[in-house]
Amino acid sequence: MALRPAPNFSSILETTIDSIERPKPLPIGTYTCIIQGQPEYGESQQKKTPFVRFNLAILAAGEDVDQEELDAIGGVTDKVIKDTYYLTPDALWRLQEFLANAGVPKDSTLSLRQAIEEVTNQQLLVVIGHEASQDGKSIFSRVKTTMPIE
Repeated sequence: MALRPAPNFSSILETTIDSIERPKPLPIGTYTCIIQGQPEYGESQQKKTPFVRFNLAILAAGEDVDQEELDAIGGVTDKVIKDTYYLTPDALWRLQEFLANAGVPKDSTLSLRQAIEEVTNQQLLVVIGHEASQDGKSIFSRVKTTMPIE
């Protein structure tokens, strides 16, 4: 997979205010993705819950994705969606499912940290849904579930 060139900030700053539009969300459906780079570790702003966040670069859209909607946003080229997993005892099963779908067996004796490092560059299927922002003013793409590529 080719690396994207760094943005040219000088040309970005020459953008006129009236030409800026909010990006449209990815159409609902299934996508083939690759786990790109190392994950980000952090904590949520409100409750300070620790998390791990993966960048999922979209490689291809499935047959259930509306092609006209996808074409309207420029296809899948350079599209990346973030997928966040909270690191709490009650939420670890979701991370375990994600890791299994990326190729780490559920009966593995790897630590979570080791397994997280193992999945970089692995491919999996991702089902995208839509969700309203907290203020209700916009719609954004959200990973609903993941599945292994078989």
